[in-house]
Amino acid sequence: MEGLVESGHFVTATQLYEEYRDYLDARADRLTPPQRMTILYAQIPRKPILATIRRHLSVMTDEPVTGAMSLENPYYVERPADMDLHAAIMRRDSIVRIEGSRQTGKTSLLARGLEYARVDGAAVVSVDFQMLDSADLVSSESLLRAMARAMFEQLGLAVAPGQSWDSLLSPKANFHSYVRNEVVRKSDCAVVCAIDEVDRIFNRDYHSDVFGLFRSWHNTRVLDTLTPWNRFTLVMTYASEAHSLIRNINESPFNVGTPVSLQDFTLEEVDELNCRHGRPVQDQEELARLLALVGGHPYLLQRCLCEMKAGNMDIGGIEAEADREVSIFSQHLRRMHRLVAADAEFLEEVQALISGLSIRKKDHFSRLRSAGVLKGTSTAEARFRCGLYERHFTRMFA
Repeated sequence: MEGLVESGHFVTATQLYEEYRDYLDARADRLTPPQRMTILYAQIPRKPILATIRRHLSVMTDEPVTGAMSLENPYYVERPADMDLHAAIMRRDSIVRIEGSRQTGKTSLLARGLEYARVDGAAVVSVDFQMLDSADLVSSESLLRAMARAMFEQLGLAVAPGQSWDSLLSPKANFHSYVRNEVVRKSDCAVVCAIDEVDRIFNRDYHSDVFGLFRSWHNTRVLDTLTPWNRFTLVMTYASEAHSLIRNINESPFNVGTPVSLQDFTLEEVDELNCRHGRPVQDQEELARLLALVGGHPYLLQRCLCEMKAGNMDIGGIEAEADREVSIFSQHLRRMHRLVAADAEFLEEVQALISGLSIRKKDHFSRLRSAGVLKGTSTAEARFRCGLYERHFTRMFA
């Protein structure tokens, strides 16, 4: 990875880190990349990546950029979720919950919401839980201290967390006091605190304590009238079925505030994306074939349209790639394959679906849907998210 960054291959280095991170995250022990890799990943310049893509777009053959889309990316298609998020930020809602399965564009949406908040005059602090290292996730103490440090650095606060942290108080009490006294009370404008990938801590034994604290900020708007909590907004993104993980609904932030649901692209949005690529999909028959293969999957659609725009293959070539061991879909499918194969219960459910049976457990369905493998509204309606997944899993697991 260091060699790729030193030689200027930022796209490949970014993809290498993200695939390795996802592989470790899919393991039962939920490992994380070494801190050295994470720091290097954070230092990869994003704007040069965009400039390179724009210069060579007409002949681009490399993988398109994975992960979040920059604010300048011309291929970002706005969806109803954009308006929902902007409206919630403008109203200064207490908690905003951006939920969607993997690779639906949650981080890209969040970035645009935060830019909107900045333009509107709000102070913004952003914490990506995927960027935290193992030491930050050991306990609620280490996590909340990491969040406090982010607030101190990004908001330019006068008092550092270490100066106000009281060893006699709990981590929750310390962090709440820091946010109330140093962020909310001393700010002369609205404050938007964004947490990306909060599902990173769903499997931690302290998750209920942390989420209970977030929920308390919603209630505090009414209870603590001497503090201007009505100008503090917490925005969270996640892919998991969070509400099922917190037993006490009165301590959950996932049933209050404003939900913003991000789905796969609709037919109209796919048509808009195709238009922005110069309409490489030329007619309705080709469009139907593309949708049969990748559905409204944002990343896979971008991948296919980039290849078609560059003239590397037509719709027939795209379809042929689905059944090849080495293809434009290989790396993506390997990640999805590892995710399913690493969990015996996931694998059994996928094999049952291949055989024409229904998903047995609601929890398994919810987790597979959140992971981006399945779609549907219930276990009885469960189906693969796209034709590409069905073909791959049938070939590998039938």
